[in-house]
Amino acid sequence: PIGQESMIKRTFNDYFKDVTKHYLECDIQGHRIRTMTYTDHYLFLFFHTLKHFCEGGVGIRQVLDLLLFREKYAAEMDWEYIGKALQETGGYPFYCDCMEIGKRYLGFEVPNGKYYRPKELLEDILYSGAFGNDTKEKLLASRMTSMAVISGADSSLLRRIMIFLFPPKESFMMFRPELMTKPYLLPLEWIRRWIRFIKKYLLRNPQKEMVIKSSLHRGKRRIRLLQKYGILR
Repeated sequence: PIGQESMIKRTFNDYFKDVTKHYLECDIQGHRIRTMTYTDHYLFLFFHTLKHFCEGGVGIRQVLDLLLFREKYAAEMDWEYIGKALQETGGYPFYCDCMEIGKRYLGFEVPNGKYYRPKELLEDILYSGAFGNDTKEKLLASRMTSMAVISGADSSLLRRIMIFLFPPKESFMMFRPELMTKPYLLPLEWIRRWIRFIKKYLLRNPQKEMVIKSSLHRGKRRIRLLQKYGILR
């Protein structure tokens, strides 16, 4: 449900392999509906939030989703399992700072715990808007961070550049599902991607130098933040 482009996303997905074996039932207009448990719902909300943070950025709405869900269903959730999942996926520091933002700036009652750099995270959240892709600068910067995550936590700069130029087929699956059975079409997608980039950022952009410079600055800053959280090294 999270995606397959990177190891971290595939790790998230592992927590939902058996999601249909334990579920809740609720009545909606006379119909019995099966849904995920409160614990699985909460983990999905968090992993989805962290996924966006690793890409273009995450908005305050998604942090509020975590805080409001926790406020209403905390007593129903398996916190030992959630804590283990946060540690195993490397999302614990990011989660702690989301909770600290809720307590420090939004008035939520959250138990005292560790926090790392909530002010720096909040600045990134406020700048990102909804998903960090509403301008050309943010969109290009999000490509930089996404490719850095896809290439792996310990990847070199050269590998990140190669992934940026030649993304794996999983990066196109949402729009080109035929690549699953026809991987030989991948080079065509690379060419299309390069053409779109040239048109959008070089040919049809009178402020291309400023946009690229701003994007590089934004991308480097977000990569450093991901490194501070241990998502990249």
